[in-house]
Amino acid sequence: MASKEGNMSFDIGGTYTKVVAHKLIAYTLDDGRKVEVKLIDKGQKTIVENIFEPEKMNLEDMQKSGWQAVLNNFKNYSENQ
Repeated sequence: MASKEGNMSFDIGGTYTKVVAHKLIAYTLDDGRKVEVKLIDKGQKTIVENIFEPEKMNLEDMQKSGWQAVLNNFKNYSENQ
């Protein structure tokens, strides 16, 4: 992952552990942490709920902000297609 400006980047990888079409993507990151992405149908909208195990090196609030930025960018991209 990298910022548009290129001033921040990091590698991220993992293994999908469960996929339920249009409902759930679960995976384990290479460092063992678990992540679940839930897709909740709300009629004309879909709620994306991201549940993750935080890593120990950075503050949890900073990590939440990072995940939220990814979701916000995805929202902007998908709404403008």
